Amino acid sequence: MTLVIDPDTLSSRLAHIWRAALRIDHIDDDSDFFALGGHSLLAIRLSSLASAEFGVELQPGDLIADSSFVAMADRIRAAKPTAAASTGDSR
Repeated sequence: MTLVIDPDTLSSRLAHIWRAALRIDHIDDDSDFFALGGHSLLAIRLSSLASAEFGVELQPGDLIADSSFVAMADRIRAAKPTAAASTGDSR
């Protein structure tokens, strides 16, 4: 089962997470996590926040390997829901 999220909604929600985590005002598709001040510990936090928000499992290493905003959005679109998300468990 593939997660289906409206692209506009996904980008908006993910941009909110990035802005909050990086403490910046603007994110666009070309934004790069490390160029905006991100670091490895923040990659762990951002991946965790996005995983919880979208109900998918995201690995910090993926963000480190390809640190663009659009790449993370694409990974979320391609991800399978976690067990909690697919059962509706929101613990």
